[in-house]
Amino acid sequence: MKRMIAVFASLSVMWCAAIRAAEVEVEGGLIVCIGAEALESVADDWKKPGCIFHCLETTDDGVSSVREEIQAAGCYGKVSVARFDGEHLPYLNNLVNLVVVGSSIEVSDSEVQRVLAPYGVAMVNGEKFTKPYPKEMDEWPQYLHGADNNCVARDTVVGPPRHVQWISGPAWTRAHIGAATISSMVSSGGRLFTIEDTETAENPLLPAKWKLVARGAFNGIVLWTREYPDWEQVTVYIKDYHAQMQRRLVAMGDTVYCTPGLRAPLTALDAATGKALRHYEGTEGTQEFVLHDGRLYILYDRGLMACFNASDGTEIYPRKRVAGGTGFTASPWAVGDRIYCLDENGVTHVVKAGDEFEL
Repeated sequence: MKRMIAVFASLSVMWCAAIRAAEVEVEGGLIVCIGAEALESVADDWKKPGCIFHCLETTDDGVSSVREEIQAAGCYGKVSVARFDGEHLPYLNNLVNLVVVGSSIEVSDSEVQRVLAPYGVAMVNGEKFTKPYPKEMDEWPQYLHGADNNCVARDTVVGPPRHVQWISGPAWTRAHIGAATISSMVSSGGRLFTIEDTETAENPLLPAKWKLVARGAFNGIVLWTREYPDWEQVTVYIKDYHAQMQRRLVAMGDTVYCTPGLRAPLTALDAATGKALRHYEGTEGTQEFVLHDGRLYILYDRGLMACFNASDGTEIYPRKRVAGGTGFTASPWAVGDRIYCLDENGVTHVVKAGDEFEL
């Protein structure tokens, strides 16, 4: 009997080592661990921000044992455990970001794939599987979907609501007579990004607390936040919002482009962590921008325009005056090899897309 216990313990250690050897990368979101050894394999990440861990066991004794370990680590709440029938995972479709399956409990591959969100990862028997993003499901990377300002998604999955996928804050907007609580919203890479006023809704006249908030698009878990020291005034009249403010947030792939403050320079952030990847030097005072064919076309006040390489931050051409242009609002937009800029006098100026400024 002792020999059998020793062999089982050795196999458990080998399984945890195999999971670690396969490099389980916990980026954030909802992590489901099937079996105690699976939860133990990611114990180093229990306190990682932006993560919620849920362990599943098939017996009451297993649940109690895991719960004691979680409480001893001071992580209960952020990490929890529940009992399930060993066959059906108690989650909605497309909800979980990471599933780690231990050796003591077998769950069908189809059930694991059902609960995985697009871009989600499963670790089963030391092998890694990534759920692809459905080609029928679109993203919304810029303010009006794409650089062309055509606010129509190429999504064939959307339809009448049938259930609630997730609920997240804010539960209440601050007021109906001032600035909107949520300024902008875009999505990319299975994540949802919003600029929000996170101040209490109890008093609509309190100064705003603007933040860039990243959530899991399929479960609503807050992955990270980044404070904006200043943004739109909260006391603007009945959402008399500056149109260009909503156009200063773009998410493309694993990168978020934003101006983290009213006059802050254009900045690229890691979409998974919120850490700054690069600042685009000299872009303070950006009014609005558009991402097109790997280039960031930036409009400033007084009719000035500049262009930067989005991937490395190099300046393609410095500020150039759009001849005859004054201030710009609700532009630019891009189609093919043309950038269109609508000035405040209602005149549209056309700039050739590319590495040279050509009006």
